[in-house]
Amino acid sequence: MTDTAGNTYTEAGETTDADGDRLLILTAVRTRPLRPGRDRITLTWPASGGNQVTVDEFHGITAVGSATGTDSGHGTTRFLGQGWLCAEAERGLLVSAVASYSDLAVFGGPWEGLPDLTLDQYRLATRYRLYGAENLCLETEVPMGPATRWEALAVAAR
Repeated sequence: MTDTAGNTYTEAGETTDADGDRLLILTAVRTRPLRPGRDRITLTWPASGGNQVTVDEFHGITAVGSATGTDSGHGTTRFLGQGWLCAEAERGLLVSAVASYSDLAVFGGPWEGLPDLTLDQYRLATRYRLYGAENLCLETEVPMGPATRWEALAVAAR
């Protein structure tokens, strides 16, 4: 993934479920600004049955840390709460995305919402949380229907 401002994006995290559905978060730090209406982002990937792409901008990010992910095949809706991920996000940012089939994810806890995407029966929900030194990083659940296939991914950034 590149853009016309000369920024290069790298993979920050990825998870794939048993059906081959893939969720990927790409990041770029210390970037040149994109000019509205003039610059473009270009993504290239293998052919697929459907694609959903969302681009979000956060100012002041200088480093991207670890990622954690899970999917419905693991039988859990809890995907965040590991102390190491929250420690990396202290005084920084946690970004999470949930891709699901049929049901839209509902985030618990103090997440800020970004626009959700829908393509046929597939849904993509992206949320973020700012962490100060005084914040507690509590386990977060994403309630989904029992038959819903989903993948979830969270990335720490500072």
